[in-house]
Amino acid sequence: MSPNAPKICGVVFDKDGTLVDFHQTWDRAVASTLEQFCSSDADRRGLAEAIGFDLDGQRVLPQSPFVAESAATLNQLIAPFGDPREFEDTVIDAGVVNAVALDGAREVVAAFEQMGVPMVVATNDTADSARRQLSALGMASSFAGFFGYDSGFGPKPEPGMVTAAARLLDLPVGEVAMVGDSSTDVYSGNAAGAFTVYLAPDPANADPLLVEAADLVATTLTDVLTLVG
Repeated sequence: MSPNAPKICGVVFDKDGTLVDFHQTWDRAVASTLEQFCSSDADRRGLAEAIGFDLDGQRVLPQSPFVAESAATLNQLIAPFGDPREFEDTVIDAGVVNAVALDGAREVVAAFEQMGVPMVVATNDTADSARRQLSALGMASSFAGFFGYDSGFGPKPEPGMVTAAARLLDLPVGEVAMVGDSSTDVYSGNAAGAFTVYLAPDPANADPLLVEAADLVATTLTDVLTLVG
């Protein structure tokens, strides 16, 4: 166990960038959705710009609202080009078809399951999307539950999903680790009173604010296994 960690009895995982490889999954999913959703090249380019997608590079940009904003804000950006619900349904379906696990995710999830450590997913995606993606990757059955922005506990960085996960696992929130790669993960865990793990595969580009805010900085998911000993 990490020397700075309290007793950890349960783990809450973020999904995108933590269990699911964000770019390998969503770059292709958003690209195919734009092709299906937009009736003209002008609309496709306009919507791509609105949601921060590089059509030429076929890549979700780092500061894309698709990554950083709430579903409500994203829906407002999509609305001038068509039905936001239709876009969401289409991109979720594409995200399942194109789902790619982050390196080490299957092994770490399997290891925690073998140890008897219960796990929950907390994502700013929908709960159903998370369940479907992880089912496609053969991991869904390892999790006790899935919470999304639509689960009634508020989106991250609010603490609701983390505290709800602790209740589901029947654990004090202080015995739960929140593991994720973004500010919403670290700050939601902090707000809930959980032990926070910032997953930063490239230390040179790690956010210094999150390095300071997190209880543990991990460069690989395998590092998270040290929390339980």
